[in-house]
Amino acid sequence: SQAQLYKFVKEDCPELYERIKQQVKDGRWEVEGAMWVEPDMNLCSGEYIIRQILYGKKFFKDEFGVDCKVLWLPDVFGYSAALPQILKKSGVDYFMTSKLATNELNRFPYDTFKWRGIDGTEILSHLTSYLPGAYNPSIEGGEVLTGWKNYQQKDINCDILIPFGYADGGGGTTQKQIEILKRMQRGLPGLPKTQFGKARDYFERLNKNVADNRRLPVWSGELYYEKHRGTYTSMARVKRQNRKGEIMYLNAEWMWSLANALSGVKMPYDKFWQGMQNLLINQFHDVLPGSSIKEVYYDSDVLYNEAFQIGNNLIGDAIESFTDKANTDNVLVFNPYGDDVSGYVNYNNEVLYAENVPSKGYKLVSKIRDLPETPVSVNDNVMENKFFKLTISEDGYIESLWDKQNQRDSFLKGRKANKLRIFEDKPGHEIGWVEDNWNLDSYYTEKEYDMPKPDSIKVILNTPECAKVEILRTYGSSTISQTIVMYARSPRIDIENKLDWKEHSQVLKAEFPIDVNALRATYEIQFGYIERPTTKNTSWEDAKFEVCAHKWADISDTGYGVSILNDCKYGYSADGSDLSITLLRCGNIPNPDADKEYHEFTYSILAHAGSIADADVVKEAYVLNNPLFAVDAMPMVNAPESYSLFNVKGAVLETVKPAEDGNGYILRLYEPYNRKNRVELTASNNIKSINMCDMLENDLTDNNINVFENKASFDINQFEIVTLRVIM
Repeated sequence: SQAQLYKFVKEDCPELYERIKQQVKDGRWEVEGAMWVEPDMNLCSGEYIIRQILYGKKFFKDEFGVDCKVLWLPDVFGYSAALPQILKKSGVDYFMTSKLATNELNRFPYDTFKWRGIDGTEILSHLTSYLPGAYNPSIEGGEVLTGWKNYQQKDINCDILIPFGYADGGGGTTQKQIEILKRMQRGLPGLPKTQFGKARDYFERLNKNVADNRRLPVWSGELYYEKHRGTYTSMARVKRQNRKGEIMYLNAEWMWSLANALSGVKMPYDKFWQGMQNLLINQFHDVLPGSSIKEVYYDSDVLYNEAFQIGNNLIGDAIESFTDKANTDNVLVFNPYGDDVSGYVNYNNEVLYAENVPSKGYKLVSKIRDLPETPVSVNDNVMENKFFKLTISEDGYIESLWDKQNQRDSFLKGRKANKLRIFEDKPGHEIGWVEDNWNLDSYYTEKEYDMPKPDSIKVILNTPECAKVEILRTYGSSTISQTIVMYARSPRIDIENKLDWKEHSQVLKAEFPIDVNALRATYEIQFGYIERPTTKNTSWEDAKFEVCAHKWADISDTGYGVSILNDCKYGYSADGSDLSITLLRCGNIPNPDADKEYHEFTYSILAHAGSIADADVVKEAYVLNNPLFAVDAMPMVNAPESYSLFNVKGAVLETVKPAEDGNGYILRLYEPYNRKNRVELTASNNIKSINMCDMLENDLTDNNINVFENKASFDINQFEIVTLRVIM
């Protein structure tokens, strides 16, 4: 099911690979799966889920002439509600898994159903969770019978899918299994009759049987897996590498698109693809979740280091193609975001403020800094700017955060925010071993350890533009450094973390008691967000005591709220109006040294009036993760001092890349706030042609795009993902 495995065989055993290709031609070997690897669906960004399909399907098509139609993910730890739309727009018609069979509290109510995503897209889905052993059935006659008895949609469909084989044992079908199924093919009294076949044929037959049946159930939203919640946090190093790598290669693509527009050069695709493969393989659903053995992470480090080296060189070479080195009073500031940004850039260990840096472009900015009208200040334990007054308690937490503009506290009085809480984390036994790095069990809160008072609290930076207060702690054999950063011209408050972590079987969380009345929290997922309850009224709600989010999570009522942003974390929990971000775990199995190392990461507080859309939380989170950056250079002689390749209003411009076929630029954008909108696109030059595409970059006939010179406009629906081909 994974293109990467075929590629391994092709490189290492070419003779065997030719035999496989012949078996495919003869119809004896089924090529399905659709992705480069079977990646984790919680942690991969939306763009990289698309890349897994884009490059996976391309490989299968080029090598075997097969257009995959089934997404085959039997062993992935939960499924994003953005996935149905991604699949449909990537030419994948069917979805399969078996993982929900081992939910802890609730049996998933359907085996055959329509899965509806956050935008309303539906895809026919089938779970083989009715099988004993889920994806490892041994195919004894009684187990086939049990599978049929367990199947929940017998009222609309008369057969089940049994993917048999030795599976996790490391092999395929056995002679014994084949012999049993041959006998059952003939029809044995009291047992279902079996038939050998292919997964794709099964799905096409299933689709014909249930397509127009009004009793076909619909499941809306995510497919949350009630287990393996620890994988949102385990092996923090690989999660940081993934987030930074995803962003780096998106930056490389838009930088080379920029270079192409300015100087006509083309991205060296072979180098890009070499690094991209390293990112894709490390998104496999035991590597990225942190549930692999220790030796795997030696390999992943090698792949990431190579990818980062290639990515840095790609970005540097792109910049060199349209800039000249110069000793001037100016610095060239780049903006990766799809709209203009005014914000901070770190330059030569100083904080420089740059105004209105053009989207997907650059601006020449003076190194001579204008002082802010209202400087930030820090006195004793109080930090203050024009937005907030923040008071730090003796034990190093946020005692209060007074919102000056809204004249209210952001956090509950009498409760401390950014409180570090440490719990015993010893997951229960499962199938003969302890699944430390997979699981965070519901009872983890029953034993909490005391966090000692800080060793020191001191001001380490106090300038008109930026102030920093560092809180140092010693806990057990570990050291924890947290630096609270307040800016003069930004409402975002950053908390920079440096931890030398040496503990065992503990989980570290930071808690924020938000002063709002809300029964639901909002979490960013791929290409949108999802709301989850903060109550425990039902077993379904109780199961979601730890959930996954990407760059931000938020708790708000209709008037006020607080978002907690992050630059490489994924685990969150919410209880009432308390929102916590999970910082580290330190399991022992299967990797005894997981997370017992040095860590750096940042999370941020963004308190706001109104909704997440009013506060533009999505933009703030993007800028935290992919900030403005500067180089000591001047644009080349013929290049302007300020330049924007593309600017988008009314949607988030996630991706700008050279088209895979070399014909123009591919833009991917999405609506982030669950509302219909009008998108206004401005290009750097007049647009010769613009076409809607699917996610495989095939042009579509239905455009409905208005174009005039260098501007284009079109309507976008709630959480819709749009792919465009633009030729200028």
